[in-house]
Amino acid sequence: MNILAWYDIYVAHGLQPIPLKPQTKIPLLRKWQLGWHEEHMRHIFSKMPQCNMGFRLGRIMDVEGDTPAANKRLLRLTKNCPHPMYTSSKSIHHLFLNPDPELTIVKWEGIEFRGKRHQSVLPPSRHANGARYGWLPESRFPIPKMPTSILDILKIARNQDVPKPGSKRIYCSCCRLECVHNYKRVNLEIKAFKIYGEKWQCQKCRQRDIRPLCREIRKKDL
Repeated sequence: MNILAWYDIYVAHGLQPIPLKPQTKIPLLRKWQLGWHEEHMRHIFSKMPQCNMGFRLGRIMDVEGDTPAANKRLLRLTKNCPHPMYTSSKSIHHLFLNPDPELTIVKWEGIEFRGKRHQSVLPPSRHANGARYGWLPESRFPIPKMPTSILDILKIARNQDVPKPGSKRIYCSCCRLECVHNYKRVNLEIKAFKIYGEKWQCQKCRQRDIRPLCREIRKKDL
C-alpha cells in the first residue's frame, strides 16, 4: 500500500498526518504546529512519497511505554479496551482521545503521555536502520476514550510533573518537542547555539557537537 493510501486511511480515522524527513522523527515543515490542511499535506506526500509519516497530537494522546516493564503494564491495563496500537523499535504506542487537550507531555514510571505541541511517527514509517513501524494485529479503530485504568496513571503523572530544582523546560527549535534539562547546562548550550547563529536543539536533532564550545564558554564565565 503506498503512502497516499495510508494518508487517506488515517485522515478518515480523524488523524492529522504530517510529513517527516525520511527515516527520522523530524517534521519536514518547521511550522507544522501552527495548522494543518488536508489537501496541502496530501500534496506534499504525493511529491515526496519517501517521507516518513507522523501525526499531530492534541485531540488525540499517544501513551507509550519506554521500558519493557512499562509496555507490559500498558498492555495489561488496556486489554479490555480495544484501541489503535502500533510498535516502534522498542515501544508500543497506544492512541486514545485526549482527556485534556491542553496537556503537552508527562511521564510516570516509564510511561509517557504526549499531547499538544507534539507529534508521533506512524506506520509504515522507517527507522534509520530500515526497520518499519507496524500496527499490532489486535489494534482497533475508532480511537476510544482513555480507560479509567490509564486515566488513574495520568492523574498521578500530572501531580508529579514538577521540574526538579535547577531544571528548566525548553522547546527544541527543530522538532518543537518539550525537554527538561539542567538549567545551567541549557543556558550554556543556548549561548553555544547562538554563536553558531542557531536556536537551541535537542540531542536527537542537533547535527553538531557543541560540547567543546560549551566548555570554552564555561571557562570564560568563571
